[in-house]
Order: sequence, then structure tokens, then C-alpha cells
Amino acid sequence: MTRLAIIDVAGGWQPIYNESGTLAMVCNGEIYNYMSLRCDLERAGHRFRTSTDTEVLVHLYEDLGEGFAARGAASPFSGVSAGAEVGGAAGVRPLARS
Repeated sequence: MTRLAIIDVAGGWQPIYNESGTLAMVCNGEIYNYMSLRCDLERAGHRFRTSTDTEVLVHLYEDLGEGFAARGAASPFSGVSAGAEVGGAAGVRPLARS
């Protein structure tokens, strides 16, 4: 399988997992402000395994739940994307799109 990779071409294979491997996410798109989000999440104690923008979504979901995908002024991120949670109690389900 191939993917369009712009950020972290070598390390950003999906799905991207959280630290414990209990939650994974796939994303098609680009998170424009992922670097500032990553800094905030690292300060909050999250550990990152890749340099891809998709990984911030996994950690935002851990912190904010489904609210991480809010639109408009409540949205923590800026970008164009569609994402899905893989794993957890719900199995595979779409979470957001912009």
C-alpha cells in the first residue's frame, strides 16, 4: 500500500498509535499547526514516535475525546483532513472531516 507522504515520509506509516498502543488513528490530510500542537502535547507529557502531523491527532483525542474534532473557534487544530479512530471500544469509526 502506498500513501501520499509530505511530512515524515520514512516514519509516518499509518495507523499511528498512542504511547500504550491502545488507540490508533489514520488521517488523510494535513494539520497545518501540528508543530505548535506537538509542543503543547509534549509539555503535557505525551511522547511522540514519529515526526508526522497525524500523531498529534492521537494525543489530542486522548486529552479531549471526540471534542478534539470540533469545528470553528473551538477547534484546537488548523488543517484539512479526514480521520478515523482504529481500536478502542468502538472498533473502527470515522471521527472528523473538514
